[in-house]
Amino acid sequence: MISVCIPVYNFDVTELVGELIAQANRLQYPIEILIFDDHSHSYFRNRNSQLASHSLVNYLEFDFNIGRSKIRNRLADVATGQWLLFLDCDVMVDDPNYLKRYIENLPNAKVVCGGRKYGPKPFRPELLLRWKYGVKRECRSAYSRQLKPYSSFISGNFLIEYDTFHSIRFNEELSGYGHEDTLLGLDLKKHKVDILHI
Repeated sequence: MISVCIPVYNFDVTELVGELIAQANRLQYPIEILIFDDHSHSYFRNRNSQLASHSLVNYLEFDFNIGRSKIRNRLADVATGQWLLFLDCDVMVDDPNYLKRYIENLPNAKVVCGGRKYGPKPFRPELLLRWKYGVKRECRSAYSRQLKPYSSFISGNFLIEYDTFHSIRFNEELSGYGHEDTLLGLDLKKHKVDILHI
């Protein structure tokens, strides 16, 4: 089984999860979708809580914000699958065979990393720097990412074997935004865990 782990904070994931459910229903492979809300505003909790009625979805809301690393670890603690597929809440799946591609690559590595694309230039100026960074540094082919598999690791779209994850986990000592994926990538390198970029 693959446990899709989606930590949510102030984002509407109904479209993302709807696409994942549609793909899961076409596959002959067991999938569960875990959505943990890290104390979002009520608007987003009201939108996303509607997903709890679906049989593939396990939805949970936290009473206070525990942070990016802790919520990912809590998702992994509850997951029942042999594989954990971590997705950031602000991603969108644009491939109708997204889950199928991960399933096809399960035998090939303990960690499988998907790619990333960004949409058009944002209209809001406060988003421009993050968009430029993402386009320049994160939107790379699988081939180029595989040349430096650990330094190319990004936690927003990756699959990891359950026992491998629990031997490393996200570092919960980090506070604030960012770099939990950098540290996890370094830990994967230190433990010589094989990574495949697709």
